[in-house]
Amino acid sequence: MRPIVLAKVESKWDYAMYPPYGILTLGSLLKQNGFDVKLYQIMKEEIPETAEHIIKDNPLFLGTSILTSATSKINLDLCKEVKKLNPEIPVVWGGIHPSMDPGQCMRSEAIDTVVIGEGEETVLNLANEMMNGNDLRNVSNLQFKSNGEIIKTPVKFMDKNPLDMFTIDWSLIDVERHVFQKELNGRTYASFYYFFSYGCPHDCTFCYFQNENINKKWRTWPIEVALTDIKFLRDNYGVELIDFLDGNFILGRQRILRFTAGLRELGIKWVSSARIDYMTKEYAEMLRDNGCLRLGFGIESLNERMLRKMEKGYTKKQVYDGIRAMSQVPEIRAICSYIIGLPTETEEESKETIEGILELERIHPDISAGIGVYIPLPGVPLAEDAIKG
Repeated sequence: MRPIVLAKVESKWDYAMYPPYGILTLGSLLKQNGFDVKLYQIMKEEIPETAEHIIKDNPLFLGTSILTSATSKINLDLCKEVKKLNPEIPVVWGGIHPSMDPGQCMRSEAIDTVVIGEGEETVLNLANEMMNGNDLRNVSNLQFKSNGEIIKTPVKFMDKNPLDMFTIDWSLIDVERHVFQKELNGRTYASFYYFFSYGCPHDCTFCYFQNENINKKWRTWPIEVALTDIKFLRDNYGVELIDFLDGNFILGRQRILRFTAGLRELGIKWVSSARIDYMTKEYAEMLRDNGCLRLGFGIESLNERMLRKMEKGYTKKQVYDGIRAMSQVPEIRAICSYIIGLPTETEEESKETIEGILELERIHPDISAGIGVYIPLPGVPLAEDAIKG
């Protein structure tokens, strides 16, 4: 059987820190369904050597998972190098960026097929059809090239939870390389990035979850599966703290409290993202007691009009109430992020956010704030406003 090669070219920071979950999850699924899988996580300097290895592997296809970021180009460089050495190797792109803007990806001569939306079911079907030499029109959620044409199959959201389809096969990566040191509350922890859930049910108009090809429904690993993973990381690699990558980790209070109680029993501390309007003193105390050391809040603006325009689903008062609640549980460090330069935002509205940040720091002296500049993502409502000017 020809192997399936999944590869990711990373920045130096991501290479050292982040497990390549996009290709790791798909690789695990394919391997558990009988396919031979090879994963490469590399830096751009390794592209020529890795391309040679891929040619020798003679894969059924080369796949990668792409975010809308600067690493899109270096991943395309790897695909171009492989195509230069052997144009017959099919190249498949999936992930957030190809899902949001498949047309842009398909314009590249180095990309043959794009997987749209969650890839688990689609990639498994794609691999089976390619192995059997069948027509890819039988597989939903694809765009692919055939005889000079771009064929588009129907886009459908999965009915089942993709996280019920497989477990992570940690043997596919060098786990130890991704264990890093994080200092919190005066102590250094052996830490690891992990994700517990897909999706987010909220309607923030700047977020990629608002693209019509992205399934925003919130789904999680089975609690027992996630705890087994984390116990494995603790027992085999000395991991003491989990940094959750979820877009909205603390959604579903009772489920999260059960899960984090399991982390507490394992002796694991954790940090994650959260929504400020979820926070009460009582909930923060429960999370603290279950090992939470830090929460990151995407507040985005402290101007009422901009909060409405972004459809954040909360008011400025709710932000202040949430920060007051967090100030009463100082064991959990609070980090807040904001965006300026939003479409239609005025200078006065930006100043209101900056002045509000200073006011919140007086309410909660140990809070941290970060300000970023708005970057439009393809196919989401706020980006359309940016294009209109």
